Amino acid sequence: MRDSLALTVIQTQSVYTINLNLDTKKMEARTVSTDRIIVGQAIQAVEKTRDSLYRMGLTTQQYELYLQKKKNIVKNN
Repeated sequence: MRDSLALTVIQTQSVYTINLNLDTKKMEARTVSTDRIIVGQAIQAVEKTRDSLYRMGLTTQQYELYLQKKKNIVKNN
């Protein structure tokens, strides 16, 4: 991501921190219930915040490129 979006050092650190925080929240979501559906919904709720968090730290061009790359990854999976 750093290379493909040409992130600065500060942006790279910001994205790393965002990802670390989201991972922590997803780990916490896994402990909410043993019901896979409830856990899945909790994890999806955490993931839905990723784009808005990235948007705050990226330029418009970087963010648009990120969304394009994300769309391609989702499409190919």
